Amino acid sequence: MGSKVLRVRMLGGFSMYYGEDPVVFNKMGSSKSVRLLQMLLLSLKNGISKSELIDNLYGWNEKQDMANGNKNLNNLIYRLKKQLISSGLPDGEYVAINDGMCSFQCGVALELDTRLFEEAVEKAQKMYRGGGENGVSFFAGRMSCIRENCFLPTCRMRGFTIRAIITRNCTWRRSGNWNRNT
Repeated sequence: MGSKVLRVRMLGGFSMYYGEDPVVFNKMGSSKSVRLLQMLLLSLKNGISKSELIDNLYGWNEKQDMANGNKNLNNLIYRLKKQLISSGLPDGEYVAINDGMCSFQCGVALELDTRLFEEAVEKAQKMYRGGGENGVSFFAGRMSCIRENCFLPTCRMRGFTIRAIITRNCTWRRSGNWNRNT
């Protein structure tokens, strides 16, 4: 039996599966916990500052009581860890805080659709720049979420989407398979 993978879908809706089992949060206080988790997952590479999390979760700015915001964020991080464990994930820290930066720490394999999307865009851009013929077919399979007008969670993903569409259309034009109506 292979090790379980934590699969997170953020494009077109939010869902999590650990292996084949859905990760379900208890209803009490889960809205902010899920928002915190999404922000941490979207910031996997570099982390996200506590002040940015406080501002996004609570709408507080520096003129207001940051100590209270910091306390609320620390409590939310603690509750998120407990919710992840109680929903079936193995024991772990899950949120690391170093020098005011927060990051998601997962002790199991993680498959994140936003990361797969970024990699698909980068691969297609390399294929287009390199003159590869497979760029059209590669994009055709990867762009279904865009054709269905799904919700994209951040401006960064929106930027990737725009670059993907431009690259896809340029590749199709160059290959002669381009149609203005698609």
